[in-house]
Amino acid sequence: MNLKDDILTLKGVGEKKAELLNKLNIRTVEDLIYFFPRRYEDRRKPKKVIEAVAGTECLLELLVVSVAVTSKRYGRNSLVKVVCRDDTGFIDLLFFNASYSAKYFKAGETVSIFGRVSENNGRKQISHPEFHKAGSKDDMRGLIPVYPLTFGLTQKTIRGFVSMVKPCFSEIKEWLPADIVESNRLCSPEYAITNIHFPKDERPVLEGRYRLIFEELLTLQTGLFYIKSGIKDESGIAISDIDPEPFISSLKFSLTDGQKKVSEEIRKDLVSGKAMNRLVQGDVGSGKTVVAEIAMFETVKSGFQAVMMAPTEILAKQHFASLKRDFEPFGIKVGMLIGSQTKKEKNAVLQ
Repeated sequence: MNLKDDILTLKGVGEKKAELLNKLNIRTVEDLIYFFPRRYEDRRKPKKVIEAVAGTECLLELLVVSVAVTSKRYGRNSLVKVVCRDDTGFIDLLFFNASYSAKYFKAGETVSIFGRVSENNGRKQISHPEFHKAGSKDDMRGLIPVYPLTFGLTQKTIRGFVSMVKPCFSEIKEWLPADIVESNRLCSPEYAITNIHFPKDERPVLEGRYRLIFEELLTLQTGLFYIKSGIKDESGIAISDIDPEPFISSLKFSLTDGQKKVSEEIRKDLVSGKAMNRLVQGDVGSGKTVVAEIAMFETVKSGFQAVMMAPTEILAKQHFASLKRDFEPFGIKVGMLIGSQTKKEKNAVLQ
């Protein structure tokens, strides 16, 4: 088995399972290795029944007292009720329409239970808990990973598949320069992935996450620098040096120092003749839109067109209304193109 092998090579993965895994963007062994848990369940130390609080998840080690199965006609709407206890109190395990679960419990045996506690008439209970015979190889203890799922896959299934590919963790080699690893105190990729999937404590999980987040951000930043270096000397169209003051004066508010500074920087870029690629970042309500409007005003008054793109039709309509209000007094035509328009309407706007 190697990193690039199809997920179908795993034991227990057929066409149907592969389709479900594909929905989670898992198509190869490497995809599965990089499919990380979204949280962890703390099963390191069993609690006593008296400590089990309704609304919380916990691990309990219990003695089975009795097992009862009730069902209506033809075995439908069955209920398996397993009464358990420890030295602090009683708790009921409930399984609805799962009469087969009764065979896993026998009075006098000790079982490990994990699930969400609730109360009914003052009696503590757990519906459909995860259970194992205490001390068995399946009696999971520790920090247990909880993965994102799709309908048809269970946590047990995903954990089992991840265990199968564990030998491949060693194939993921260090790729960062030694000085970056050392100066930023990064663990190895193998250590990070091993402890994210199979953690023994919280600290290794944090160390692993730190490593993976660091390399992701480093890759992103390096890519941005690479793109920027490619357009640094690329020529663009120099617009005329238009004074935006008439437009700014028409606004119903005064620009902040930050808005003035950014607008001036953008104006210098636009008249320079070099390609501009700029990100304006700010909190909601900080005035990013008006900065864009000023740049659009300068561009259109120089004889060119300007486009403002929006992620939704609702936002597009809001921007259209504000641009139309602000620009029409200056003889600037504003049109709106949205997905729901007919072809005739779109052609009219484009014209």
